[in-house]
Amino acid sequence: MPNPLASHRLGNDPLSATARREVAVGRLTVAAVSDGVLVMSPAMVGSPEYPTGAHDELAARYGEARLPLGCFVLRGEQTILIDAGIGPVDHAGRGTLVGGNLLGQLAALGIAPADIDVVALSHLHGDHVGTLGDVQTGQPVFPSASILVGRDDWTYFVEQDQAQMPLPRYVRQALFEHDRRGQVRLLDGDVDIVPGLRRIATPGHTPGHSVYLVADEGQRLYLAGDAVHTPQQLAHPDWAVPFDVNPAEAREVREWLAAEAVRAGCVGVLGCHFPHLLPVSI
Repeated sequence: MPNPLASHRLGNDPLSATARREVAVGRLTVAAVSDGVLVMSPAMVGSPEYPTGAHDELAARYGEARLPLGCFVLRGEQTILIDAGIGPVDHAGRGTLVGGNLLGQLAALGIAPADIDVVALSHLHGDHVGTLGDVQTGQPVFPSASILVGRDDWTYFVEQDQAQMPLPRYVRQALFEHDRRGQVRLLDGDVDIVPGLRRIATPGHTPGHSVYLVADEGQRLYLAGDAVHTPQQLAHPDWAVPFDVNPAEAREVREWLAAEAVRAGCVGVLGCHFPHLLPVSI
């Protein structure tokens, strides 16, 4: 499948499409890589009083409000991928949500798809799960991987299939195949995944949304998924996105993350769409 970023005007943009970073957390290292680019619409993140708040601040700083599609790798006894981008597609053909870099980014780290032991998903929106399935065949791209996802997201997106932002067909096929093989693990509440990595249940953006906490030697990094879309939401937890499934719960999660970001030992909060994939602490 051709990579649509090859001809995209932001295909080599280090702030978004090719963002890459290593973040140390105690003795652990998280490799943050981008699958592609999200060009923000003006009213994507804000409040009723200031609906274009995040867009305006990002545009003022960077010239254009564009964001990465972040995915994260933690290596130890197992190789764990947290989130999987949107895959090699141009969503809706508008050039505003385009992916396809993840497998190349992993290859640059010396990781082949078959090397991934676990894919831990923050939630089941398409720009976080798109590389799970081959776009043409629906076959799993990470054939050996266990798939971890919040049970309430599985119910909402897979079993009920009534979400406002439904799963792409090829991702559903891949998830069903992983499930048929016994490779899907549904998560309830807060649970340790491996030493140093913990899933924290954070419903709001979606019913089964997960934040993943990387912790070692008294240091903590929160991989926030879409609990916060832009760094500005840590300073303004009232700034929301219109596609939060439960806006009140989503705001509570943002307030909690903002409080965590000021605690001693917090390396930072890192959302999948933070520019340059830079963690933020306040």
